[in-house]
Amino acid sequence: LQQEENQEQFSRILIKNTSRNQFLGIKGFFEAFEVAVPDNFYDKIDNDFTLFVYATSSETRLGFVIKINDKDGVADLMKNWEKTMEKDFNTLFSKGLKNPQAAISPIFKNAYFKKQLFRYQTFAKNDFGICYGVVGDYLIFTTSGKSMLKIIDLIPSQ
Repeated sequence: LQQEENQEQFSRILIKNTSRNQFLGIKGFFEAFEVAVPDNFYDKIDNDFTLFVYATSSETRLGFVIKINDKDGVADLMKNWEKTMEKDFNTLFSKGLKNPQAAISPIFKNAYFKKQLFRYQTFAKNDFGICYGVVGDYLIFTTSGKSMLKIIDLIPSQ
């Protein structure tokens, strides 16, 4: 994430387990970065996911999009996860960011873009934090509001 990228551009990241000759799904990715997830999380989503970085002239932010298999209760599951999400993503943030920071506020807030609700918790004023939303059949997770808006723009309207 510390690599310089082009302005206002998404780059997809694929992580391959070379000993098994296969790309990591979300479960393998989270296990590799020690991200704890709520019970039943993997039951609700597809293991295939799109991991990306979104680069601007000043920052590079991480995110992913996952197809939801079972929409029943995903929004509630994510909202309940908010209590531990900052701690649960700490290892991933500390390995991939220059200066990981603690959240400015312990609570998540609502935001809307194109009538789509997403929730966010701010870590730094330079557009770093946790943002997530259920948009159509997809769970979107980003580390910046700007990248969340760009991804919502790319998801076909429902």
